[in-house]
Amino acid sequence: MTLLSAMPILGACGDLLEVENPATIGEDDVRNAASATLWANGTLLSVQQGWDNMLVLVSTASDELRFRGPHQWWGQIDRGMLSDPDNGGIVAMFPAASSAHWMTREAVGVLDSLHQAGDLADPAPLIRVLFYGAIAHATLPDALADFAPSDRTEAGPALGSANMASLYDTAVAYVDGALALNTNTEMRRDLTAMRARARFARSVWQRIRPPPTDQSGGGYVADAQAVLDALAALAMDPGDWRFQFSFPFDIAGSDTRGLACFGNLSLGDRYQSPAMAS
Repeated sequence: MTLLSAMPILGACGDLLEVENPATIGEDDVRNAASATLWANGTLLSVQQGWDNMLVLVSTASDELRFRGPHQWWGQIDRGMLSDPDNGGIVAMFPAASSAHWMTREAVGVLDSLHQAGDLADPAPLIRVLFYGAIAHATLPDALADFAPSDRTEAGPALGSANMASLYDTAVAYVDGALALNTNTEMRRDLTAMRARARFARSVWQRIRPPPTDQSGGGYVADAQAVLDALAALAMDPGDWRFQFSFPFDIAGSDTRGLACFGNLSLGDRYQSPAMAS
């Protein structure tokens, strides 16, 4: 068959590039109760990646982890040089942290709307995303002096250093919302401990970034509500326990563990990173 005689046959087939992907799922297709567990699982993945990226920077900047190797930006962070906006570690961290922040707020909004409408028969996925949201929001001011939230590709205004404590307040509000949903004992323990940690971290933040003067009252950092939460969590489970992310290599990698495996990070004198221990 000549090329000219084949052309009519090809023309009859239509545009060969006009195809539909049967795996394509629109955003509206997952805003329903049937997708609630998927929202919770996706939020977990996003938060643990964002948390890990923030943890490795904070731990390297402190005495918790020590850096060795050829990467200049990790050496800068290890020596306390944190103001370089082009530092590769910081540049790589921000998208993961920002995605965790956006994903938790989006998931909470979607699942809470379904719950309020009576469409979410099992509140467990909503409880989970509230818990993960508390982790993400409480970690951001631990790691960053300022933060600019975004909505997908739309950048928003920076919160400003003086307003970073509001992220701890959001974390506490998320825990309050989750505890109001009649969770099981183990989850109530984890949530109560998370609220204790967020409240204590806020008191620490106010001590080291006082706006505009130290409002802690002097002396050791102490928060009465954090103490009550900590005691309540211990009463639920007096044994030794900790909440720990798991980073299976085939699902979600850990930058902290990866750097440790390649010999770039080693443990400091006092601390073992949960991400490295998992």
